[in-house]
Amino acid sequence: MAQVRSKARPFAITMAAFEPHLNRGAIRVIAMNLFGKKPQNQNVVPSPCVDICALDDNDICIGCFRSGDEISDWGAMSDDEKKNTLLKVRERRQAK
Repeated sequence: MAQVRSKARPFAITMAAFEPHLNRGAIRVIAMNLFGKKPQNQNVVPSPCVDICALDDNDICIGCFRSGDEISDWGAMSDDEKKNTLLKVRERRQAK
């Protein structure tokens, strides 16, 4: 049996069991945030999250203007994918 190297790993396993819609990247980011760990790459594209998490009838968050899929995939996206998502966010915000 493999050794658990951090507090975040048991949390991620538990989170995966109760939140199957979240991908591994999203769970890792949540665990890092909860346990106060910073990502190793300090030049990451910042999340547009503003801690107002509610999806409207079109599956768009009323806080950050990302779709439900974009929110759950954020942790696994490449920097280019995140930048493209931020362009969509800007367009949605301006259209409102």
